[in-house]
Amino acid sequence: MLSTLFLFFDVYCICNIANMQPLVLFTPKITPRLEYTLQVCTQYISKIKIELTDNPNYFSTVIGIKWSYGQIFEDALCIYADGLLWQNDIKPQEWYKDNLFIWRTKDICGQFHVSIDIFSAIFYLVSRYEEYLPQPLDIHGRIPAKEHLLVKFNLHRKAVVHHYWQYLLEASLQFFGYHVPVKYPEYSAKITFDIDHPFEYLRKPKLINLYGLVRDIAKGDWGTLSRRLRTLSKKNIDRFYTFEYIFKQLETYSRESLWFILCSRQHPLDSRHSLHQKFYKNLIQKILQNKGQIGLHASYLTGGEYAHFFIEPVSFERNFEPAYNYPYQKLCKEKSLLESFLPYMLTKNRQHFLRTKMPFTYQNLIEAGIHEDYSMGYFDEVGFRAGIAVPYPFFNLSKNTFQDHLMIYPLISMDISLQQYLEYDPEQAKHISLELVNEVKSVNGTFIVLWHNNNLHDQDEWKGWREVFEYQLSIT
Repeated sequence: MLSTLFLFFDVYCICNIANMQPLVLFTPKITPRLEYTLQVCTQYISKIKIELTDNPNYFSTVIGIKWSYGQIFEDALCIYADGLLWQNDIKPQEWYKDNLFIWRTKDICGQFHVSIDIFSAIFYLVSRYEEYLPQPLDIHGRIPAKEHLLVKFNLHRKAVVHHYWQYLLEASLQFFGYHVPVKYPEYSAKITFDIDHPFEYLRKPKLINLYGLVRDIAKGDWGTLSRRLRTLSKKNIDRFYTFEYIFKQLETYSRESLWFILCSRQHPLDSRHSLHQKFYKNLIQKILQNKGQIGLHASYLTGGEYAHFFIEPVSFERNFEPAYNYPYQKLCKEKSLLESFLPYMLTKNRQHFLRTKMPFTYQNLIEAGIHEDYSMGYFDEVGFRAGIAVPYPFFNLSKNTFQDHLMIYPLISMDISLQQYLEYDPEQAKHISLELVNEVKSVNGTFIVLWHNNNLHDQDEWKGWREVFEYQLSIT
């Protein structure tokens, strides 16, 4: 009986020490890459008190939960380090995979309790290391999903970074016999919209509609011609103007919304409507009245280092000089224009066509005063481009610095990805939507979905997709 009481007292004391003291992590070398990785895990994926040290003498005196990264200690959970987080350069990496896990070294190191480098895998994914390397690009300068590591390993529909972190916590529990004190964020969802084309035909310049009429006749596209004429004569409602329907559905499901407005008309793939038109001012007011937030939908030409249709190879050593940075200048003008119609300063952004170039696009956003970017998603797939389902800070790999004043909000699902690129029908889209929502809920993440107003008219190739939209609202 007495021995049982002593045992209970020992466990009680140890658990109280663990609750009072932070998790202590030893590493032979403290680097910005490691500090950033730990920040993502202990401040954004979960909330954990952690102390980082490179002093082995101090570490040996610590009582409680302690991990060692890259060095063996008998009384610590020892995690293998492959060296990626101690490097400063950017170079191609070879990866291996087993189930959910990826690692860089060909042979697993069995001397450590955790025999693969979990931290390197997390860093590689969230920093978007692979996007700093030369990659095949599509015509818009974007990296196709098939070129991404997670897609190649068929892991892109799992929030693997959360699973990796949870694996470490469970390994710690198994080693020490009690939990690391941890809190998780609550699951949430963000319903977002990009307004590229508020109208299909109405409110556009006359020359553009005239060109469209000639093109319809030349192609013999009598159905489109009829719809154009009936819309312009106001016998038909312009089918792209679906905002009243959207507002009604958001109210029905008690959902807040975030709208990204494209206000440039410079590039052929930008908008054909002017923000100065009266209807646009009224639309902005309606969004605000319906408790929607507004962000900038930065135009096509702001999405790269150069203002070219194709993105050119660039040096990692380039210094940012806003006076010579055309995308930056354009970004600032668009932000200033949209702000002139709003009662607040813009802090949120999504790139048009999801065009981003590491690290230039994000550095420009920081310089322009943007604090949240919603472009981190596949354009031709759904899932977790960075392997993560919570907002997290940007890391500039070319400078090896992290900048937590710009938060990246991972985009998980987009209407065009489902319908156009994956060629799903509405039922398939609902099935994969449920799968993704359940995955996000399982890791206490944030489900961010993107819709375009011009795809919610429920006609032609988009017939039945209102059901998908409403289904997503109901399950998120």
